Amino acid sequence: MREYSKPLKSIYQTGAEMLRLATVYNADVAHFDGYSIPAFYNHIKALPYKADPERIEYISRPAASLRTYGVKYRDCDDKAVCMGAALHRRKVPFRFVGVSTNPKNTRLHHVVVEALIDGTPRIIDATYPKNEIFLHGDYSNYEPLTGFTNYG
Repeated sequence: MREYSKPLKSIYQTGAEMLRLATVYNADVAHFDGYSIPAFYNHIKALPYKADPERIEYISRPAASLRTYGVKYRDCDDKAVCMGAALHRRKVPFRFVGVSTNPKNTRLHHVVVEALIDGTPRIIDATYPKNEIFLHGDYSNYEPLTGFTNYG
């Protein structure tokens, strides 16, 4: 199974590739269709975090990130792709957002999902087990990488 695509040169190219993987490979999460969004979120955040190597960006399709063995990398973008795929299957509008969580450094270094839940924008960050669903992120920088998906 191919786990990543091509060298990614910008945060916007990264966001576009994440959106492609979440929508094209949404069937990778079909066996979770019976899960509520919070239940799927809890499943994803419980998967062990595995950082990409220094200065290399890997983005996996959901099936690769969901494996319980042999996963080399599973960081914020991989978990966000899984959440995006589940939201896409449920026709919940979402987008990927680059953020900085360090007030002393505004460089975008983390990716979250922003979903429109009952018309209200909600941040979903399943990266770390300590996170709670629907964060009210305190970010020093926040920049959409993609537009909201449209199911109208």
